[in-house]
Amino acid sequence: MRETLDFFFTLLVCNLECEIDGVPVENLDAYRTQSPAFVMTLPEDNVLVGNCEDDGPPAGDYFPVVSEGVWILHAPLSVGEHEIFLRGALCDPGSGEEFAATEVTYLITIVDAGDDDRSTGSRSG
Repeated sequence: MRETLDFFFTLLVCNLECEIDGVPVENLDAYRTQSPAFVMTLPEDNVLVGNCEDDGPPAGDYFPVVSEGVWILHAPLSVGEHEIFLRGALCDPGSGEEFAATEVTYLITIVDAGDDDRSTGSRSG
């Protein structure tokens, strides 16, 4: 499983981007890793149904399963508003052209837990 996952990730994944507050994160390949083996629980009518032969896998627990991706562990961000942009694509290995892509921008606000009523579970307002 790990060799197959590594092969397809290397072959197909392209055009990875990450920016934190407009500053590009360099060398994203350095953040590429595989997960430990885990149990994947699929419910009825799961997302894989219709995407696989024979209408996909039935509901149930599957083990072992591994995933591979680029996961960034960043130092804590300062109190205030921040923007995190992520993008990745799948490219045709022959032409290099993208055939699928996804991107997301997260707008987050970091609060000082000592100054925020939410840190105690209470809210005012």
